[in-house]
Amino acid sequence: MKVDVEGFEPYVFEGGKRLLREGHVENLFMENSVTDIERVGEMVDLLYSAGFRMKGIFTVNGDPYHEDWWHTFNPEFEKRHSGVIEPSDQMKFLAKVTCNIWWINSKYTKAQ
Repeated sequence: MKVDVEGFEPYVFEGGKRLLREGHVENLFMENSVTDIERVGEMVDLLYSAGFRMKGIFTVNGDPYHEDWWHTFNPEFEKRHSGVIEPSDQMKFLAKVTCNIWWINSKYTKAQ
């Protein structure tokens, strides 16, 4: 699924929550241009709780963006999922830059 709706991504995911949670989407590629860190957090929380894990971050031109830092995002999302809501550097980054994020549904990766 590709989502590029100029800052309205949280609303798309909220509306498609059932589709996402039931595992009908294997890969999600989205442009994130949301700058409100609370909205970014809500969006990440919804995707993470639906089983999605971040696979990569790319510039709007498709080039890898801070690839050496990718491995730090999912552990931070897990902390949020466990109740630690303080804004991490990763969440601040996502609220600061416009980027493309590739998510993979963990329901599909476990079978591989």
